[in-house]
Amino acid sequence: MSFTLRFNHLKKKLSTFPNWEEKIRYLIQLSNEKDRPSPDDIRNEKNRIKACSQGLWLLVETDENQKGPTCVNIFIESESKIIHALGGVFSDVISGLPLTEIKESKKTLASFYLDLNLLEQTGRNRQNALLALVATFIDKIDDCIK
Repeated sequence: MSFTLRFNHLKKKLSTFPNWEEKIRYLIQLSNEKDRPSPDDIRNEKNRIKACSQGLWLLVETDENQKGPTCVNIFIESESKIIHALGGVFSDVISGLPLTEIKESKKTLASFYLDLNLLEQTGRNRQNALLALVATFIDKIDDCIK
């Protein structure tokens, strides 16, 4: 499934919840059900997002498939359950996509949380954390492309 299809599917799903509390409860539950590396494998200085005052880590891995394009997988850890859940949404939409498709979607990535209406109910620190997450991811993708 393409980035656009994944994004639109998520946007439609989130629109079914009547309020912020229901949305975030769903996202927290979803983030708890995911398979991911051990938090200790993600939480290190190399993966730490330094522009964020809250504990937030981003691990970006590329999977060079012999039969197809290089795909990207991302894993996010946070000391905050809400940031962890909102980061998980980003991870769900991005992970497994070809690097070339992510590169083509960079403009949409920059406004990811805004377009999903997931920023207005978060405080300033959480907004900054999510924006730093996306900016750091875009920087890491740019490094992969070079």
